Amino acid sequence: MLYHPERLLIDARVLNLPVTRRVMANLPDLTPEFFRGRLPAGAGKDPPRDYLIAKRTLIVMPHPLRALRDCRPSADFELPLGASCPGLCQYCYLQSSLGPRPYVKVYADLDAILTEVPEAIAAHPDRLVTFEGASLSDPIGVEHLTGSLGEVISFFGKQPHAYLRLVTKFAYTSGLVGLGHGSHTHIRYSLNTPHVAGGFEGGTDPVAARIAAANEIGRAGYPIGFVLAPLMLYPGWRREYEELLDYLAANLERDLHRELTFELISHRFSAKAKQIILERFPRCRLDLDEASRQIKYGRYGRKKFVYPAGEFNQLMYEVRASIERFFPAAKVEYQV
Repeated sequence: MLYHPERLLIDARVLNLPVTRRVMANLPDLTPEFFRGRLPAGAGKDPPRDYLIAKRTLIVMPHPLRALRDCRPSADFELPLGASCPGLCQYCYLQSSLGPRPYVKVYADLDAILTEVPEAIAAHPDRLVTFEGASLSDPIGVEHLTGSLGEVISFFGKQPHAYLRLVTKFAYTSGLVGLGHGSHTHIRYSLNTPHVAGGFEGGTDPVAARIAAANEIGRAGYPIGFVLAPLMLYPGWRREYEELLDYLAANLERDLHRELTFELISHRFSAKAKQIILERFPRCRLDLDEASRQIKYGRYGRKKFVYPAGEFNQLMYEVRASIERFFPAAKVEYQV
């Protein structure tokens, strides 16, 4: 499904930039509301309603920061093209970091953002440098409105020592297929079982549509991969993850099985995220039982609740075994 916001806000500082002009042209039914610098207040006292209003609001603005941040294990650096996304995933790790108004934001000042890339490449002359374009957003989910990603992919196609990485839950491909990507953009599709994708991934494209998009993108010469996230423990998880990978193997074109990548990310949450999730989704059925988890501290010292080591190892063992059975030539890039 193609995202269509109900409200369009534009920072006047980017009014004349190409991204802004494309968004306005692609949303002729919306009258833009202009602001300068500071976002207008919008959060009320009804978290479920406020959340949906924010997700239905598209904001075009300049990128607020100028320093590329670390993005391991996915990539060397974040490449911020926006924040939040049209998806309504209940487990999203951005629930707490985006604040009470998780508006769908796109950054229009692409030239300024991309000027940092050559500097990062020059700082690491002995290797390829990777940039994650979807750590804080899903730019493919809004590409039909912005055209931003087309510019960025073409830019990286001309960078011999850099790769762009993107992960998505959306099946949009039409604006990406004919680009001069130079095989320097690695597009990965987030997949999950019916229990997870069907129960907690509102506002996204179905898993079958994502796999169909992977076929089309792969035929266009892009390196492709799959992110299995968040991997969850629940009754029947072994069977469902095996069936998911069996389905993927049967529906992904055989020529694309070569040089395929997988990334495995287990479910985790913070106390703050749990509070926000339960406020926004009062009927949420996510397993957020802190007593059944162990504590792990993230790279910024933030406390998270993760699966105990024994359960985590069993989960990863079973999923990796299925990957090896159905995709013997694939590479598992990391597991966390």
